[in-house]
Amino acid sequence: MLNRLLQVLAKFRALRGFITVPGFISILGLVLAFLMLWLDLVADLYLDPGDLAWLSASPESGNLILSTVAGSAMAALSLVYSTVLVVFTLAAGTIAPRLLQRFSEDRVSQVAVGLLGATFLYSLIVMRGLDEQSVPELSMTVAMLFAVMSVLMLLVFVNQAAKRVTVDEEIAAIARQLDEEIQEATSRGGSLDTDDLVWPAGSSFVLTARQSGYVDYVDHAAMSEKATPHQAFIDLDVMPGDYVMRGHKIARVLGARDTGLEEAVHKAIRLGSSRTPAGDLLFSVNLLVEIGLRALSPGLNDTYTAVTCIDRLSSSLMPLRESGIASGVHCDAQARPE
Repeated sequence: MLNRLLQVLAKFRALRGFITVPGFISILGLVLAFLMLWLDLVADLYLDPGDLAWLSASPESGNLILSTVAGSAMAALSLVYSTVLVVFTLAAGTIAPRLLQRFSEDRVSQVAVGLLGATFLYSLIVMRGLDEQSVPELSMTVAMLFAVMSVLMLLVFVNQAAKRVTVDEEIAAIARQLDEEIQEATSRGGSLDTDDLVWPAGSSFVLTARQSGYVDYVDHAAMSEKATPHQAFIDLDVMPGDYVMRGHKIARVLGARDTGLEEAVHKAIRLGSSRTPAGDLLFSVNLLVEIGLRALSPGLNDTYTAVTCIDRLSSSLMPLRESGIASGVHCDAQARPE
């Protein structure tokens, strides 16, 4: 079940950026518009006319408010996209092109785009529900709340955009992500090394990649769960971040050949079209190195940024010297090889 969920998430990951999250939020605004119009109809049937008098407005005022909210939301949406493009240009030219992937996955930018899109669609649908006799008071109130949230979100977005173009802030964010990945890797590491293992005698078979791509994720738990009943051991030849070609050796399985186990290993090693930081320690390390090297180029000559990258790398890699990193043997909670 977990492996299937990861496969579904991997497909959605291909649509990451300004499609999935903003599109989902915008659709929620569209659905909410129909829901609020229905609630207004229910309120007209079961509530007294004076109960919502403090929310009432004339049809002309309602149309003007909704038109203003919809137009402002679309103008702000254009501003957000323009700002994002400017940030992308600055990042690609002065910091590192690999940062574009991080910027496109920034949740603040995605929520800002989605909320402005939801505000526009909501106002458009509610404006369609106006007539000359009555105004949907509840729907109008929610539209004004959308406008307030959009203004606040726009302020947060501008503040976040200012931080993203500050190279020190971005280096610090990359270093924090690297610290989290190193902490997770050291927690899985054990005292055993691959040279300390005595491989059991018996049959074995080699698994090769069915397609080309970067190793995006390796689900060790799923492989261990499938290999335990077969008394098999899986010797992986790849790790997250490696590029494999079709027909390339990815693992050697010590044990009787089994179709179910073979399929489990292939499903546990997820391949993608591009390299991602998920589970790949070297991705963040290489990113900091790239920023430092570009800072030392003749075009920039920014030694301060290079020194900052060195400081952050030293701070992040220090725990590896103190506690060690995963030795290559995946262990369970009792430090037994799985």
